[in-house]
Amino acid sequence: MEIHPAQNRLKSLIIGLSIAFLMFTVNLGYTMIPFWPFMTVTASILLLFSLSRIKPWKQSDWTLTNILLGIISAACLYFFFWLGHQIIQTFAPVFSQDVSSIYHFKGNTPEWIIVLTLGLIIGPSEEIFWRRFIQTEFSAYFGRINGVLLTTFLYSMVHVVSMNIVLILAAAIGGLMWGIMYTWRRTVVVALISHTVWDIAIFSVWPLF
Repeated sequence: MEIHPAQNRLKSLIIGLSIAFLMFTVNLGYTMIPFWPFMTVTASILLLFSLSRIKPWKQSDWTLTNILLGIISAACLYFFFWLGHQIIQTFAPVFSQDVSSIYHFKGNTPEWIIVLTLGLIIGPSEEIFWRRFIQTEFSAYFGRINGVLLTTFLYSMVHVVSMNIVLILAAAIGGLMWGIMYTWRRTVVVALISHTVWDIAIFSVWPLF
């Protein structure tokens, strides 16, 4: 029996999401597993899966405008989270523990390894998988707006196993912004740069906690 291309695409979408949910559940739900090495493995698997199905970008996507938009949006997102952290400390200090526990994921991993893995593997891989692959497929099935919203929802849901409200909200806010930017610019380059720069800034260069 001949398999329709649409069936192949749906199958790839289901497999990709299943891998993501499984890997994130293990990584965030089992504290005995070293977070940083396993997160790097998770990102690498998602990247390889995506690249087996899509081309991440065109050479012409790497324009000065897109690069600057990525950097500027990362700075704006960082400021938004910095402001949110100030509000939490002032009006809802009970959630400060959620913020600090996010940084516990770093463990004893050397800072330079964290920066390298965020910059070269984790940040780019997540955007190629979630925006370039998953959001593109959802947008084809359900329309662009629904594609952004559904991808953002699932991106935040893979973090639910952490039971960390701040982390889940951060994933939702960041995912929504990167999804909108991907739809607006029609290339993953802006979201990729934004996500990667934001990751490095908030985890290593200027941590909130």
